[in-house]
Amino acid sequence: MTTNRKVVNLRQTRFTMRFFLLLAVCLALPIGSQAKPRPPKSITTLADLRDSIRTIMKREHIPGLMLVLATKDSVLVAEGLGLADVDRKTPVTAQHLFRMGSITKMFTTLGILKLVSQGKLALNDPVSKIAPEVPIRNDWAATNPVRVVNLLEHTAGFDDMPFNKVYNHEATDPQGLAAVKEFEQALTCRWRPGERFSYSNPGYVVAGYLIEKLSGQPWHQFVTEQVMRPVGMTRSNLNLRADPSGRYVQGYKWADGSYQKVPFLPIYGGADGSLNATAADMARWIQFFLNDWQTQTGQWLPDSVLTAMETPHSTLAAKAGLRAGYALANYTGNLDGKYPYQGHNGGIDGFISVFSYNRELGVGYALSNNGSNPLTSINKLVAAFLTRQAPSPSVAAQPLDKKAVDPYLGQYRAGSPRNEILGFLERQLSGVSLRMDGDSLVLSRAFGEATRLVQTSPLTFRKANQNLPSIVLTVDADGNRVLSEQGSYFRHSSWLEAWGLRLLLLISLAFVGVSILAGIVWLIFTFQRSYAAPDAWLRLLPGLGALSLIAVVTALGSLVGNLTASPDETGPATILFVGTLAFAGCCLAAVYLLVRRWKFLQSGWLKTYLLVTILSSCYVAGLLFANGWIGIRF
Repeated sequence: MTTNRKVVNLRQTRFTMRFFLLLAVCLALPIGSQAKPRPPKSITTLADLRDSIRTIMKREHIPGLMLVLATKDSVLVAEGLGLADVDRKTPVTAQHLFRMGSITKMFTTLGILKLVSQGKLALNDPVSKIAPEVPIRNDWAATNPVRVVNLLEHTAGFDDMPFNKVYNHEATDPQGLAAVKEFEQALTCRWRPGERFSYSNPGYVVAGYLIEKLSGQPWHQFVTEQVMRPVGMTRSNLNLRADPSGRYVQGYKWADGSYQKVPFLPIYGGADGSLNATAADMARWIQFFLNDWQTQTGQWLPDSVLTAMETPHSTLAAKAGLRAGYALANYTGNLDGKYPYQGHNGGIDGFISVFSYNRELGVGYALSNNGSNPLTSINKLVAAFLTRQAPSPSVAAQPLDKKAVDPYLGQYRAGSPRNEILGFLERQLSGVSLRMDGDSLVLSRAFGEATRLVQTSPLTFRKANQNLPSIVLTVDADGNRVLSEQGSYFRHSSWLEAWGLRLLLLISLAFVGVSILAGIVWLIFTFQRSYAAPDAWLRLLPGLGALSLIAVVTALGSLVGNLTASPDETGPATILFVGTLAFAGCCLAAVYLLVRRWKFLQSGWLKTYLLVTILSSCYVAGLLFANGWIGIRF
């Protein structure tokens, strides 16, 4: 009896070693690398600029582009490049309408500021005082109510729109309070209002409703009459749906080697992103800001209000002295360029847009492309072109105050996710650390580069290549040390809390991934030798669960990458629902079988592998369950 058991154990050991050897070979497959993008070349003339932009458009598959450059006194360029309609070969003109996305928020904010000037509300008014019917849930309402300024600066703590509420697929558009209630689930304060920045489109839908309630007009009518017309923007509009005029640029995305049309779908409410604008009108918008809101009929609002629009008010970072950031729908960009710019970007399926200006230099520009492509390269090119003749500015710097910085050294975890449904991943994986390196303060990202910081004032800092401070160290209402980096909010934590949880998740995911390869190997050996059904399932279930998880990730990518798809196209949503349930089911079944079959498993290697892999899968499943992902419905 003893001899037979030794023979069985020897065979099991040899089999297990062969299994892990084959698994190691599978894991040793090479991984490719990506080439670094080429830096933009220096340009000195408008002709050079156009040529460089066309080269980028061809390389990055951008079919058409709005290009506007202006100074206080003249319009340098207000034109179109490329095609408004690829099939019809229609060239872009200065009168074609581009979807400008979130640049709309600037117009909504000016509508609010106009009402402030009329004495109908104040930026610090609680929303509950103006519109108690708005369904805001706020555990800090007694001490930190959601104020109008929080809506405009994205500091209410609201979630962003759910993926199935980005576009309205119905034949009619909800108006007023009905549009607000489409986002009722997002209007929950996740932390004290006025503490952290977290981009939230639903907050602007609420702002649009406030305009309607206090003006007695639909928000788009009020903004058109009180903002756009005084500026001279007569060809642009805030329509949710395109008309048959033929003036609208067709949106595209590059896929499978060709341009694929993106449908023009309305969004809910519109105050967060419904602007359709022409190059000619955007030139007037630029000059409106460069001339301190002076129009042909006089001063629209005092330039002190414009300065206030450019200045963040409500975050902990702003209160601690950081001036670069998101203010009243107006934020500071191009910090790594020669000069900073104010303005806003916009993105809506089929289009990416930029509006930027610098009042000190008297220059500004607007860009929009109909290829769904980031405008990073063109944006940097244009920003540098407009400041090429300006003298190099002086940048703030002072000796590092080591004593003041010392309490803030250590690890920080992310704490202001934009989409709460994915927030658990951001909180667990994203973070930074502060450390001293000789006489320098160094900021390191959890999985990124290390950057030396230059102190600019007590507890504010800039990166060495930046023209303005973008980082501040401060303390929240509970006494927690906080690092804020131009919108990103990080809370001080221990090394164990930051890296322990981070590594636990990564190691767990690694074992989940290994279980797929292991499952393939087990399946091969299953055909070679006879296993009892429970033993076979015990070996295969972790891999099947991992495949379900991969299907979930793939479906989520498909859902997010195709937000314009009709709700009738239920494939990705169904996979998310079934796949998460299948993953959890495989984990539970594997635990059950492991307990039942544990005493029959002869190999210590096999026991260790199954125990670690199944526990890793259960940890991931537990995280998903705790954050509402198991059986999720979109």
